[in-house]
Amino acid sequence: MAASPVAKIVVPLMGSSRDATALATAFAAAQPFGAHVEAVHVRPTPDSVVPFFPEGISAETLEDIIETAIEASDMASKNAKQAWKDSLSPAGALETEGPQKLKNVTSSYRELSGEFAPKLCEAAKLADLVVLPALMPEERPELTAALNAVLSRAGRPVLISAHVPPKSLFRKIAIGWDGSFTAARALNAAMPYLGQTEDVDVIGVNGTGVTKDMTEELKSYLTVHQLPSSFRSIEAGGREIGEALLAAASGGMADMLVMGAYGHSRLRESLFGGVTAHVVSHPRLPVFLAH
Repeated sequence: MAASPVAKIVVPLMGSSRDATALATAFAAAQPFGAHVEAVHVRPTPDSVVPFFPEGISAETLEDIIETAIEASDMASKNAKQAWKDSLSPAGALETEGPQKLKNVTSSYRELSGEFAPKLCEAAKLADLVVLPALMPEERPELTAALNAVLSRAGRPVLISAHVPPKSLFRKIAIGWDGSFTAARALNAAMPYLGQTEDVDVIGVNGTGVTKDMTEELKSYLTVHQLPSSFRSIEAGGREIGEALLAAASGGMADMLVMGAYGHSRLRESLFGGVTAHVVSHPRLPVFLAH
């Protein structure tokens, strides 16, 4: 029996309102392949919650701070597991003790303890895809660190969920194309999903260095894979490139946008914003990333 191209999807749960959307996106991504969705909650240890405290702070005050942090951690853990439980029936998923491959989608829940980004990276090491909620750095900076770690260290593709659950992921898929190696890697990583689609909408932003030869190479590649596709160039029109891509993809009624992550160095992205930074914090639709 041939191995499934997507058999295991990891989705971290934060115990927040975004868990439900991330879970719905993960189950939508699992559906065509009958994949297993592993929900992971990382519970912070007290020392990671309160790594620094002012000199001279009393033992009683420190104890109160740690107790409050533990209570918040307990609540997040409870909310995360409940969100997972609530997501199973709507997705038609079967609860299992651990990763299992059956005819239908299966799902399990796992709780880890420690620092979020390293623990998620470890959990993602043997996964085919990681689903993350929209990343709002000012709210949960550890999510940005986790995205970097999963893409670069674990080398796993990431699907960023939009702010609302997807109705579909595969009817029409947009590709943000700039001819780069990172864009090509994202395209390669997304092939299991592109193989499910009825239409591929390739979008290039004028002024980003896309040449006619690059476009022709991609046309040939998609043709040999028997993927129906259309090509268009758009103007940024004073907008950030990421915003222009999102607007074009959602305006074209795409269900998902595929693009390369961190075409420049992550340091440059973090200092100057960058296409990836904008897209992951303002996803109008699910965004599939690879680096």
